[in-house]
Amino acid sequence: MMRNSLVLAAVVCLVGSASGRERPSTDHVLGPFARMVSPSAANIEWETDAALPSIVQWRAAESDLWRRSEDPTPMRRHAVTIDDLDRAAVYEYRLVHSETQGTRNVTPAYRLDTAFDYVLPSPAPTTDPFPPDALSDAYDSVARRMVDALGTRKGYCLIVGVGDGRLAYHLARRSDLTIVAIDEDPQRVRAARETLDQAGIYGSRVTVRQASLPEAAFGPYFANLITSDTMLTTGQWPAEVSALYPYLRPAGGLLYVGQFDEAAGEPPSLDAARQWLSSAAPGGEARTVVEDGLFLVHRRPELEGAGRWTHQYGRADNTACSRDEVVEADLTVQWWGRPGSRPMPDRGPRNPAPVSANGYLFSQGDRVLFGMDAYNGTVLWSLQVPQLRRANMPRDCSNMVAADDTLYLALGGYCVGLDAATGRRKHRLSLPHPASPATHDWGYLASAEDTLVGSCVKKGTHYLGDDGEWYEDFGEPNVARVTSDRLFAVDRDQSSLRWTYDGGTIINSTITMADGTIWFVESTNSAAADAPTGRLFDEVQRDQQLVAVDRRSGSVLWKKPFDFSKCEYSIYLCHGDDNLIATGADRNKVFHTYALDAKNGELLWEHQARAQKTHHSGHLSHPVLIGKKLFINRMVLDTATGNVLQTDLLERRGCGTMAGSNRVIFYRHHYHGSWDLQSDERREYRAVRSSCWLGTIPAGGLLLVPESSAGCSCDDAIQTSMALVPRSKVGQPAPAAEQRP
Repeated sequence: MMRNSLVLAAVVCLVGSASGRERPSTDHVLGPFARMVSPSAANIEWETDAALPSIVQWRAAESDLWRRSEDPTPMRRHAVTIDDLDRAAVYEYRLVHSETQGTRNVTPAYRLDTAFDYVLPSPAPTTDPFPPDALSDAYDSVARRMVDALGTRKGYCLIVGVGDGRLAYHLARRSDLTIVAIDEDPQRVRAARETLDQAGIYGSRVTVRQASLPEAAFGPYFANLITSDTMLTTGQWPAEVSALYPYLRPAGGLLYVGQFDEAAGEPPSLDAARQWLSSAAPGGEARTVVEDGLFLVHRRPELEGAGRWTHQYGRADNTACSRDEVVEADLTVQWWGRPGSRPMPDRGPRNPAPVSANGYLFSQGDRVLFGMDAYNGTVLWSLQVPQLRRANMPRDCSNMVAADDTLYLALGGYCVGLDAATGRRKHRLSLPHPASPATHDWGYLASAEDTLVGSCVKKGTHYLGDDGEWYEDFGEPNVARVTSDRLFAVDRDQSSLRWTYDGGTIINSTITMADGTIWFVESTNSAAADAPTGRLFDEVQRDQQLVAVDRRSGSVLWKKPFDFSKCEYSIYLCHGDDNLIATGADRNKVFHTYALDAKNGELLWEHQARAQKTHHSGHLSHPVLIGKKLFINRMVLDTATGNVLQTDLLERRGCGTMAGSNRVIFYRHHYHGSWDLQSDERREYRAVRSSCWLGTIPAGGLLLVPESSAGCSCDDAIQTSMALVPRSKVGQPAPAAEQRP
């Protein structure tokens, strides 16, 4: 949440290479968060527990000369802008917390890379090419209402019927939208191009094509806003609503059409459009607005049957299945582009998966975070956050969760909620007493309804993977589990504490939540509780038990002693069909899988099998659970009986793990691959590959693949972010499936 005042006007001075003594600051800081606000300026925000002046020192990476921006007013929420920065250059900056008697308390130096401003420049019109007339105010007013109703300034707008280009001009003034207009009349197209070029925005903000629908051949779902200029002045629909609708972004795309009062012609008939919309998009809003004219406003809901990927393994149930019914195995490119490989960490340390909800896609780089439009690839915002880093997901849990219009991040001893559309901070949540940022970090993170579930991890426990660690071999530096000493739940908006659980030492990779219950494996060994770190192996391999607590109250439902110590390389827990599935491989690369009754922890069946793939992390594979089928170790097991249903599963050459929808499993062989569970057809999408853990997620009717292959030397790896859409949505003929072993 931003302070009420504007961004601080900084006082800038040169401070030299050394000025008095310096010592590390002991003040607890949330942040900093660095955001490029122009090609030459960055805004630095942070929070402190005590009211302090806002002081930032910065310098070019190769310079010894520090510069300084400050506001002397003591405050807890800080925002300082540093400017005069070079494009695509690396800087470092630090926060100064106090200066007394020649001693300066400073934070470590943080990296700032100005190349990570991936939001495209959006020049405003330089001149108004339209002389004032009776419609001038109406155009400006309707453009303002459209942008306000849309709820974001970024993305794509489709104008069907360009008119003289005036609506495009006013939308460009009011937003940062990329505007694509089409019209069948070549004279109108030529005139609109010339007028918008005179305004200084043609080619950079606005493009006009001579085309009609559907001949324009746009891809599906790309437009955040669809409207018409010609309809404003004539009342005539530019195309059937059914022809416009395929291009409208699901989960919030806005259809905003109508006619001005001053326009000639009969008012448009909106009843038929409303009727069609109610049948095509059940639950979607379709309302009439009477202001300067008569307008129909419709916000497209999420695709029926589309899934979300909100947690590390799909949902908090850890099934690695999004339950998406829309995405198919036969895919084609929806969009591709930024971010590329430069801001990404090495793919080897098995980094957190991207997450997606409500049409947004969130991807972590190397201490850089991107918020994107899942349907058209627009980079809505990017933040450079030094505290944002975790690795070795097979032995830990992710630090981010997507929930409706908010992204939650675990950062040091805090959790912050960011607005999905803008990246602005909305919420700050703290660890429950007596844990504090001095002693603990926020570990596990999950969301359900209006609740966040978290855990307390001893400071410095999380893996960072900054040296490209592989975490593949057996040995405590690789396989030690990240553990928590407390589980708790808070109200995710008001941050009030609901409950805490203090039992044994909890293994983070096992925390699983579904149907109002949280399950996990913990150790009651006193050596684990007394250890100075939460990264443990031998200590938590003894005295294990499976625990179930009520998510709403935190009360213990049951505890069941159980020995999972054969799961040495890793241990996973997932929930489906009233069963809990625990699995992991031992040091001889034999998989051990246990099914337990979720209601009482009783063992239902167990299964052992040697790893069918012993290279590139085959022995680390996380299971995929779809309905009553468990996909693990190139086998399919019946979750009710443990019987082996299939043994000819796809071969995975790469080191990643699988992700599933209800109809398809996505994986990496050489490149991105898909396996249709009904037809058994297997395809690869050449020249692109994902991470060494989980980088491809089926969500929203798409396969979302933000770049995560940085550092790989594999052949033909095009390092780009992309989304793939079912070919059937584009109307392209399907090529023959490429059979793979």
